[in-house]
Amino acid sequence: MLSSIGRAAIRRVVAAPSRASTNKIPQSNWALQRLDGYKAIGNTSLRPTGALQRCYATAGRSKGATTKSKAPTKKAAAKPKSKPKLKKAVKAPKKNVKKVVKKKPAVKKKKILTPEQKENALIKELKAIALSPPKKKPYSAWTVYVTEASAAKAAGETVATVAKAAAPKFRALGAAELEHLNHKANQNKLANNIAYKDFIQSYTPDQIRLANNARKQLKKKTKGASWTTLVDERIPSRGQRPLSIFIKERFNSGDFRGVKTTEALSLIVKEYKELSPSHKQKYEDLSAADQLRYEQEYKTVFHRDTPTVEKKAAAAAAA
Repeated sequence: MLSSIGRAAIRRVVAAPSRASTNKIPQSNWALQRLDGYKAIGNTSLRPTGALQRCYATAGRSKGATTKSKAPTKKAAAKPKSKPKLKKAVKAPKKNVKKVVKKKPAVKKKKILTPEQKENALIKELKAIALSPPKKKPYSAWTVYVTEASAAKAAGETVATVAKAAAPKFRALGAAELEHLNHKANQNKLANNIAYKDFIQSYTPDQIRLANNARKQLKKKTKGASWTTLVDERIPSRGQRPLSIFIKERFNSGDFRGVKTTEALSLIVKEYKELSPSHKQKYEDLSAADQLRYEQEYKTVFHRDTPTVEKKAAAAAAA
């Protein structure tokens, strides 16, 4: 017979739900072992019920599941050691520098000039082109004497008053004193020529040509000013016309010595008009040769053709 303890154990097993936890398996095994002992003594009335069999079967499967070897877990691959990060250089704080805004230059309005102002501006420009030759030293006995007298003039005295007072004294000078003044004047004349030549040579022939053109305009626009033509031996002289060659020839003949220039010119022009065509051809040929000489020399000096030749070439190209 079962003891009271055995019966209580069987009751707990039968009453337990089928979904018993695997933690109760040792207790179930103990109960079954007790049951098997009773079978051995022939007590068939105490055979386990269906619920107990299910519990046993479940407990057997759970036991088999626990005995299975667990699959070895793969170790995670060791991560490559990261390179030590370089410390970023700490930038110095930027200074607040004020930007200088450049102001745009103000557009100057063109000043509207009056006709008189335009004329004055033109004269100023022409004077700059006209060039200023070196100041001449006194080159005559009289100018030397007045210059020396002006050096000792009193304050406020003008050169005109000095010259007026010096005139009777100059006329009273002796031969030795005049010779001394003439000697000084000749030396000054020689120095003037050298200085003038150096002045001309310091500019190109084209600059001297433009200066003479400006001087011609200034002579018309200004009053009382002397704008003489600058003499440059490098600039070729223009070709002479047939009449000019004839006039020069007739004056050099000496036939009009003692005759007034105006009267001589009128007579020479009359003679030229009365010449025969064959006789005129002589002077026309001389004029053509002189014009060719001028064009060649002009091109050599200025490195271009004369304006007349350029106009003819342009007309021929347009035709």
